[in-house]
Amino acid sequence: TFSKNVGDFGCLAFCYLYIACKLTNTQWDDIEALRIIKQAMEMKYLDDDCFVRDPCGLMKLATGKKFDVSKTTIQNARSPYVCMRYEKNGKAHWTVWNVNGGLEWNSLDFSNCVVNGTPNLNDVRDVVLRS
Repeated sequence: TFSKNVGDFGCLAFCYLYIACKLTNTQWDDIEALRIIKQAMEMKYLDDDCFVRDPCGLMKLATGKKFDVSKTTIQNARSPYVCMRYEKNGKAHWTVWNVNGGLEWNSLDFSNCVVNGTPNLNDVRDVVLRS
């Protein structure tokens, strides 16, 4: 179902929304974020299981602004905020990192991957707002 898939697999999509908010000074409540996720699924930016097909489309839907997303390392990130994947025993969870200060935001109150795992510094998603 929608709620289970978003809860179980929506962490990367929510990270993109968080970064889009930070870079554009936009704010939404949780209900609006879920509405955006649902609409992004209808537009095929996300699969029904929350796999992110088009992160730029998702963020443009949410903010009206254009973004570039690239897969890079933390050392080569251009943005102050990146999507960072924590890994533990074959499981993973996406968070938002501030490249100057580490963990910025986690969509979960508790994540075993974050608490007991390690961040993958060589596989981040760099999100840049186009000028």
